[in-house]
Amino acid sequence: MQVDIDFNDYNSIHTTIESLPQIALSDYDDNVHFNIEYTCGRYLNTDCYITLVSIINELKVLGKNVTVFFDTDQDCDTVKYASRINFFNLIGVNYAEKFKRRSTIGSLLEITHIPIGTHGLNGVEGIFESNFNLKEEELEALIFVFNELICNTTLHSDSTNGGYIYSQKFPSKSKLDILIVDSGIGIKNSLNKSYENLSNEDALKSSLDFGITCGNGQGHGLYFISELLIRNLGEMFLISGDNSICIFNGKSFVNRNHFWNGTILKCSFNLKNELPLNELLKEKKYS
Repeated sequence: MQVDIDFNDYNSIHTTIESLPQIALSDYDDNVHFNIEYTCGRYLNTDCYITLVSIINELKVLGKNVTVFFDTDQDCDTVKYASRINFFNLIGVNYAEKFKRRSTIGSLLEITHIPIGTHGLNGVEGIFESNFNLKEEELEALIFVFNELICNTTLHSDSTNGGYIYSQKFPSKSKLDILIVDSGIGIKNSLNKSYENLSNEDALKSSLDFGITCGNGQGHGLYFISELLIRNLGEMFLISGDNSICIFNGKSFVNRNHFWNGTILKCSFNLKNELPLNELLKEKKYS
């Protein structure tokens, strides 16, 4: 089986998903070859990287023989950046870095594997400490929320491989992006353990409600992060199955999309605005 990914045209998370076979991961052939086309000079949305890292490594852990082609002989900043955020290393493509890595605390968290059973992750707190003037109790609350989101990926998604996290600051756009991706069973199948017969759309909507859980969590993570981004006037994309929820300008919209086996969460924080954590903490308990 060959999967062709063309990064030379307009590309995004959605176009990447559209390039994938619309089947369960267990139904992929035993031998899978990903052919990734990219020519230096073309714009490339880096959200695509973590999406491919997740599905390629999920297939490997499922026992599939996966090979990947990407022309790394090209010498351009886009290819160098792909290596800098660990894309080539994580998908098994050889690339000899000819640049020196520098500390990027507060502005970049490379694509990082979150193994099954992980309850928290070092590095997330540095992102918020460097970009928002948070009090100690606010930072603790925010880390708690992200730990819940990480548990969604590593404990509740039933992924065989866990998940991945990636963060990038864009000063010119005054935004901070954080993505968490897994290729597990998806939100609908997870919530159906406690709430039977939910449609995929209803499952996504319900996942943003306070206290909604598959049975072995607290149901705070997606509620708090969605509310926080609404009040920050940031943006959020939650993709699972054949639906997605978009939060934009303080409002949420439900859309249809090509099928994704697991869950993709993209949070875009508005660096021009405060994070109103105290306001949220007064309304709901966070622990």
